[in-house]
Amino acid sequence: MAIKNLSTDQKLDLILEKVSSLDSKVSSLDSKVSSLDSKVSSLDSKVSSLDSKVSSLDSKVKSLTITVNRIDTNVKEIIQTLAETTLLAGETSDRVTKLENKQSPARSASSTADAGGFTPFKSGAFVA
Repeated sequence: MAIKNLSTDQKLDLILEKVSSLDSKVSSLDSKVSSLDSKVSSLDSKVSSLDSKVSSLDSKVKSLTITVNRIDTNVKEIIQTLAETTLLAGETSDRVTKLENKQSPARSASSTADAGGFTPFKSGAFVA
């Protein structure tokens, strides 16, 4: 249909129909934008909550890291102390054995004579 052949009233009616259609579309867009604004606001709230939780978790992870490092240091100290203690115990045992071996021949001869025929234990006690 050629617009040139229409009367002014018909042209105005066509314009009004298009404006009405545009108004309906604008109203629909306004409704969608309002719905999107509501969803964005909800998402902002959720993101803020997540940020707070992440911050809390970061703090807990830092605390756990400090605790783990402290425990690791303590375990290393315990292992070192255990190694030193084991070494000292071995050295002490060797010294005691050497002393007992040095004293054993002389001690058993004199102890047996002093004990009236009783046999001495390594601890110095006598048994008949």
